[in-house]
Amino acid sequence: MNKKIIVLFIATIVLVILILLIIFLGNINYKPNETNNIEGNIANDRNINSLVVGDIVQYIPNGYYIAENQYTGYEKNQILNSQNDDFKITEWYVYEIDKENVTLISKNATNGTLYLNGYNGYNNAVKILNEACKSLYSDTQKGITARSINITDIENHINKEFIKEFNEEFDDDDYHAYDIEHSYYPNIYINEKKSVIDNRENFNGLRNSEQTDFIFGYTQGKELKPYNTAREGYDIDNPLFDQINKKIIIGDQTNNFDLQDVWIASRSCTCNIYDGCYFQIYKLEVPVGDSNASVWSDTLFRSDNSSDEANNTIRPIIETSFSHFTKLENGKWKIN
Repeated sequence: MNKKIIVLFIATIVLVILILLIIFLGNINYKPNETNNIEGNIANDRNINSLVVGDIVQYIPNGYYIAENQYTGYEKNQILNSQNDDFKITEWYVYEIDKENVTLISKNATNGTLYLNGYNGYNNAVKILNEACKSLYSDTQKGITARSINITDIENHINKEFIKEFNEEFDDDDYHAYDIEHSYYPNIYINEKKSVIDNRENFNGLRNSEQTDFIFGYTQGKELKPYNTAREGYDIDNPLFDQINKKIIIGDQTNNFDLQDVWIASRSCTCNIYDGCYFQIYKLEVPVGDSNASVWSDTLFRSDNSSDEANNTIRPIIETSFSHFTKLENGKWKIN
C-alpha cells in the first residue's frame, strides 16, 4: 500500500515538472516584446477596421528581374534586384481597402531607373513594367502579387467632373490623317483600342494599360489616322483630386531634389498636325521646387520612323489579404 502511494506521489511530481517545463518552453517561444519584426513591437491589433488608407506598412520583398534589350529596345539587358538599394522598397502606403483585400503602393518610387527605347520600348512597356514589379515585389507564400502603377490607379482618385472637363480639351474625335511618310507605327498599335490604320478602326482592342504578349517591330501603313488618346497634364495638386490619396500618389517628397519621374504602365498617343503621331508611355512628373506633380508622357516612337529613349523610376503596387497584417506599437503595420 505504501509502495503504491510512493509511486503515485513520484508520478504526480513528474507530471507537475512536465507541465512547468512546457509552460517555460512556451514562454521562450512567445515573446510579444522581442519579435523579429522590421521595426517596433507587436500591438496585437488584428481588426481590419483599424487599418485606414494612408497607413504605413512594412514589407521587404526579395526579387530579381532581367529586362532584356530585345523587349525594351535599350542597348543592353538591365538587371533589377529588390535587395539592392536601387530597387529596394521597405515601406508601403495603404491605398485601397476592399473587405479583406488590401492594395498598397510603395511609399517611394525606386532609386534605380528602367530604360525604354523606340518602337519595341513602346510595344512592350506595359508588360515589362508589370512583369518587373511582379518579379521584384511579389511573395506567393504571403499571398502578395505586384504590378506597376497605371493611369487607372490615378484616375480612380480624381474627381469625375474634373476628368470630364479635362477630357473635353482632348476630344477623341479630333484626329488627323497622315500620309505614307508619316504612317509608321509600333506593331502593338494595330491591336490597341481605337487605333485607325488604313481606314480600319479597332473598336475592341487592348486598353492602354493592357498587354499579355511581347510584340516586336514596326510597320509602315498607307495612311495613319490616330485618335488623340493622350491625357497629359493631370495636375495632382488640383483641389479636385482626392486629397487623401494625393500624398500617396506623389509619394514621400522628403528629398525631392533627388527624385526622378516615375513610369506609369499605360500607353498614349499624341497627334500633331505638323509632325505626325507620337507613341508615348505615361509618367508621373514629380514636383521640383514650386512645381506641381502631374501626369505627362515620354515619347518613344514617332510616325515619321524616328525613335527616342527615356528612363524613369518604378512605382509598384501590391495586393494581399489583411490576414497577413500585424499592427506594431509604433502605429505602423507589417506583413508577416
